[in-house]
Amino acid sequence: MKLHLKHPLYSATDLLNFLGCTHATALDFQLMGGALAAPTSEDDAYLEILKEKGLDHEHLYLVKLKAEGRVVVEIAHDPSIQAMVDATRKAMRDGADVIYQGALTAPGWHGYSDFLLKVDTPSDLGDYSYEVADTKLARSTKPKHVVQLCIYSEMISREQGVRPTHAHVMLGDGSQVTLRLHDYLYYCNRARERFDLFVSGNERVTTAERCPQCQLCHWSERCDDEWDKTGNLRLVAALSGAQAKKLRAAGITTINALGDLDPSVTITRMQESTLERLRSQARLQMVNRTTGENRVEVLPPLERRGFARLPEPNEGDLFFDMEGDPVFSAKGSLEYLFGFHFKEAGEDRYKAFWARDRDSERKAFEDALDFITVRLEKYPNAFVYHYASYEQTALKRLAREYGGSSRHESAIKRLAQSYGTRENEVDDLLRARKFVDLYKVVREAVRTSEPAYSLKNLEVFFAETRTQEITSGGDSIVAFERWLKTGDDSLLSQIEVYNEFDCLSTRLCRDWLVSLRPAGTKWFDPEAEKAAEDAAEAEREKKRRDDDARILALREALVAGVDGDEREWRELLGFLLEYHRREARSEWWKFFERCDVAYDAIEDIDCMGGLTVDPLCEPRPIRRSKIWRLRFPEQDFKLGVGNKPARSDTRKGAGEIVELNDTELWLELSAGNGQPPFGAITSLIPSGPIPNPAMREAIRRYSEAVIAGHADEYPAVTSILRRDLPRLEGSVILKGDRDLLAGTTDAIARMDRTHLVIQGPPGSGKTFTSAHAIVSLLADGKRIGVTSQSHKAINNLLKKVEEVALERGVTFTGIKRSTGNDDRLNGNVIRDSTDNAEVAGGDHGIIGGTAWLFARPELERKLDYLFVDEAGQVSLADIVATGLCARNIV
Repeated sequence: MKLHLKHPLYSATDLLNFLGCTHATALDFQLMGGALAAPTSEDDAYLEILKEKGLDHEHLYLVKLKAEGRVVVEIAHDPSIQAMVDATRKAMRDGADVIYQGALTAPGWHGYSDFLLKVDTPSDLGDYSYEVADTKLARSTKPKHVVQLCIYSEMISREQGVRPTHAHVMLGDGSQVTLRLHDYLYYCNRARERFDLFVSGNERVTTAERCPQCQLCHWSERCDDEWDKTGNLRLVAALSGAQAKKLRAAGITTINALGDLDPSVTITRMQESTLERLRSQARLQMVNRTTGENRVEVLPPLERRGFARLPEPNEGDLFFDMEGDPVFSAKGSLEYLFGFHFKEAGEDRYKAFWARDRDSERKAFEDALDFITVRLEKYPNAFVYHYASYEQTALKRLAREYGGSSRHESAIKRLAQSYGTRENEVDDLLRARKFVDLYKVVREAVRTSEPAYSLKNLEVFFAETRTQEITSGGDSIVAFERWLKTGDDSLLSQIEVYNEFDCLSTRLCRDWLVSLRPAGTKWFDPEAEKAAEDAAEAEREKKRRDDDARILALREALVAGVDGDEREWRELLGFLLEYHRREARSEWWKFFERCDVAYDAIEDIDCMGGLTVDPLCEPRPIRRSKIWRLRFPEQDFKLGVGNKPARSDTRKGAGEIVELNDTELWLELSAGNGQPPFGAITSLIPSGPIPNPAMREAIRRYSEAVIAGHADEYPAVTSILRRDLPRLEGSVILKGDRDLLAGTTDAIARMDRTHLVIQGPPGSGKTFTSAHAIVSLLADGKRIGVTSQSHKAINNLLKKVEEVALERGVTFTGIKRSTGNDDRLNGNVIRDSTDNAEVAGGDHGIIGGTAWLFARPELERKLDYLFVDEAGQVSLADIVATGLCARNIV
């Protein structure tokens, strides 16, 4: 935001700031008009690193474009905006292939695009035009990127007389995302209209609110000072934006007003327990703000929560903290230090496992896991303590990331997910519940006078004041990045001192919590909790180990004595043997992670937290179940009637949601009579992964056929794995004398035990074309299967098949496997069935169902064609497992 010739000139950044925080825009406007002085704050070293990384990424893309032989015009920086705009216009008129750092304007707006790329679309410039491309460090496209590209594209349209069709984002991992602008322009134009209305108004009354924009805002220190002076409500620890909004609506605008609130007062759509928690938190912080005294309150005990999460201290306990660099390289983050505090012969010890690059990260990770494993073998009753979720999340990611080492590695990782290293060790630690997150204990067990619940905030109760040169995770990242440039090992020493203190602080936090633990509280004992399940767990463990051995034997047999291209696809098949179990494992990890989330800290839209039994509604019997009514605090959630979530406390099914009122904030669950009574506070979470043994077994059967030399018995699947060209009767796929629909239908009819891909963006006619081809095949007496990841997609295609068949007078029989009311087709010809045997065993012209149905052995080689809808969302493993049923796959 700047003045140009005495008039405001705005940028895409100004619009993004407005969408993130209107208060920041109001302050920027006052700064531009001279009513406010520029904020004075120290340079943020981490933000400077991000800026440097961004420029490096941009430069690499520029070098890539030049290496491709494109004519690149670089617009030199000039204090005069108009001079840069004129230079950009000239480059566009001259038809440069690429324009770097082009300057763009529109009335009241300006911008500097990273790249303008020449495309073949005609415009006022000639038989070409330009589209915008920006480089971003992020590894996925974000809304702010889209807004920026839309603004630039609108400016481009003024120069060339035609709006660009696409815009492009070059992500930090080297991938390119192409956006169809028509999908986003309406939203962006409405956002700009709101911005224009705001800045053109005479009054811009706003208040400072804590938001994600604060992390990057140059006004953040000003707002912090303002909140502190006025006692803003947002100073209350763990207060959400939705809660703050409700309190302000009730006239409660400061931390003092909340702390002094009469206990008899209620807040609309806020549970009494939530209000009491916030009121108590505010009172504690008021004491600290007025007297400087640090206070802590012990909360009422909760079953399996709070202090009940603490195991009995053991001499072998480990206290774990990691340091990671999220912007290490285009390939992703680097976990550069794994640190442990522990006791040895009664003395404090510290051990660090360092990584300085991608190769040493793998070794450091493996060494750290081996260190934990050996330690716990020596001290079987010991645990690994950490604070917050970073360590567990990073270990799970690393366990999945490292694996396969063939030259086909990238495809294996992408399609089959690499075999992984130390994955079983991480899985064993998680299953044994050996990680103890002290943050969860703190949030559920105590309430403090601190304004936040970070480990560093809590150190006022148990640790000495930090005196190290590095005092935060951000400082650690900055120091590591500086070491990468300078090689100054003193920086690594500073990081290690910082990490050593963090590990020690974690132990001191544990000891502090143990000192506060109420007498009579049971120690956390996972072995005792699962004692009743020991037999079942032992059987599962035996099966898992047997599966490991069987899969390893099959993988070795697949590639034994085979070389070259044949070895590559067989090796890929070997990794697919593990795919579904690996996918299920990550879902189980997520399931157990959700089980342990503090009930008042659930922000996962797939879950629902803080539910309490309605005291005015007794559970009522219905057949062999009971209907429980539970009330919940206002929150975002996806759960609805018909869902069957699990309970985080029991880790078992909670029953089925039979009614839900999101206005009065209650739901009703139909739970079996054997269901344990709901506790004082309950959380509902998604159940574990859907069982898929049929899919796993199908891939195993196919692998055994390949080993036995019978791969050609499943020709379509084999052709996909081998990357063969489609085999059709005749020399070409599309004959020139046919229109596209007739040609595609003809090509599918000529398929000879092979696969064919019909591609195109949404709305391009894939379903229309497939339906016509299927009806032609049915008329020719062929048996067809239709599968997808969703029943909605299956129903959509089957309904179109019925419609086309009716138009053409083609008769056939059809059946679809459905599991519930939401899954049903309710077709005129194709009927629904929930009977697996009927669907798989009948003589039907067309069958519809999700992937696992077609992996059943009784359907093998029984169909002429299998149509896989939305194949881009179906894994290669799914296609292999389901494709065994058909001679041809479309």
